[in-house]
Amino acid sequence: MYPSILFLFQCIRNFNNRTKTKQTHTQVEWDKRWKTFPLKFVHALIKYQAVTLILRSYELVASKIVNFKQLDKLTTDPFAISRRLATKLSEQKSSPRNKKNNTAPTNESLHVTISMTQTTLWANFLPFCADYSLYQGLLCYGYYKYYTLRRQRRLLELAQTSPSDPDEQDSIYERERIVSLEERTALVKDLTEKSTRLASNRGLGWFCSSVGAGVGSVVWPGWGTLVVSAMGDAAAGMVLDDGYHRAQTSLEERTAEEKGGTGSIALQ
Repeated sequence: MYPSILFLFQCIRNFNNRTKTKQTHTQVEWDKRWKTFPLKFVHALIKYQAVTLILRSYELVASKIVNFKQLDKLTTDPFAISRRLATKLSEQKSSPRNKKNNTAPTNESLHVTISMTQTTLWANFLPFCADYSLYQGLLCYGYYKYYTLRRQRRLLELAQTSPSDPDEQDSIYERERIVSLEERTALVKDLTEKSTRLASNRGLGWFCSSVGAGVGSVVWPGWGTLVVSAMGDAAAGMVLDDGYHRAQTSLEERTAEEKGGTGSIALQ
């Protein structure tokens, strides 16, 4: 009897200890997240402003190389167009002529979806190009910083262990040149792969966002256009990896190993 009671108390005590450990771990994780939140918020705000600046630059360039009709398509507001199209169709259905002749559009939903998808494809082209340009630039900068760090570290080690014999020095520097070339080739290959993923992700996001805007315009003209468009972009992000965030994590880990500490590449 008593051993069973003691065993039961021991199980309860172990359960409480595990629960406390789990709660402590969760609290530590939340503390870390709250400490890094202000920096992440600032990074997100800077990225938003950078994308806006790049977008305005692209619009300025577009105004110089395309005609007014194409520029109007590239800079149109899907929210306003969706509301305007819904109002127009509503007026057509309620007009006396359509009531008398019963000539209301039979495929109204399909017409709205196709029309708004085409409109949003044009309207989202420059914003998605601006977003891609920013992350592509950050990706290239991150790889450049990592390569520079690796090369500086090798040159420093080479200077510290350089032999006095000129022939041996030439041999060591030749091996360093070959190693540097091989590493640069590997990094360029990796960068190309990540850049291709990023471009594919943004291209799919552009298409899914435009289709989502067309569907959202049928469900709820205006706000539905924006919400379902954002959902389409998010769905594309879940289907296809953008390559950027994995590259960011990988470069930070490599840099930390190179520095022997907790350093990180400025890929934010």
